[in-house]
Amino acid sequence: MNVDNSILNGVVGGWTLGSVFVFNTGQPIQLTGGFNTVSATNNPGANGVRLAPGVTFDQIQALYNSGLSRVTGRGALTPTDWARLAVDPQLIGPDFRSNPAFLSPNKTPGEFGQLLFVRDRNVFQWDLSINKSFPLRFREGAKLQLFAGMNNVLNHPRWGFRDVNFTAIGDLNTNSQTFGIISNPLLNRSINLRAVLSF
Repeated sequence: MNVDNSILNGVVGGWTLGSVFVFNTGQPIQLTGGFNTVSATNNPGANGVRLAPGVTFDQIQALYNSGLSRVTGRGALTPTDWARLAVDPQLIGPDFRSNPAFLSPNKTPGEFGQLLFVRDRNVFQWDLSINKSFPLRFREGAKLQLFAGMNNVLNHPRWGFRDVNFTAIGDLNTNSQTFGIISNPLLNRSINLRAVLSF
């Protein structure tokens, strides 16, 4: 945008604004049982789980779609602001492992467990860029360009069981006492600044 008044144009003119909004659906994540019940190489069913009688996959997925809550009452586990319970508390049993009324690890030797893949949390990110051009009077055609690029401008963290490289950052092991806990949120805000002098 340019304004006829040179002083006013120097303040409000010459701006370029760019924006990108990215929305990612959650990655599929596998729940594990913590027991290799079958001597099978690279077979995820050897470390599978069991749904309780009458429980459906949709019920489990709904329990994974619940809100986040602070980690409390986990015995030796020290609550921190870097950890959240990312499943419905109903899915956690009294021993902090999975609630057997819904889900349990497969412990039967020689049997494959069920392969249960639920969808991780959705994530969105808003990136913003702004560019300003200032004409300089010391030489004809000279100008100064200032640029600011902001990734994740709202500083919206990503709380999930996997990072962008699909590396585990949350506990999916139904036999673990930290089952359902995620930590180390990702997608912190980053700002890049640049100045270009043309003459």
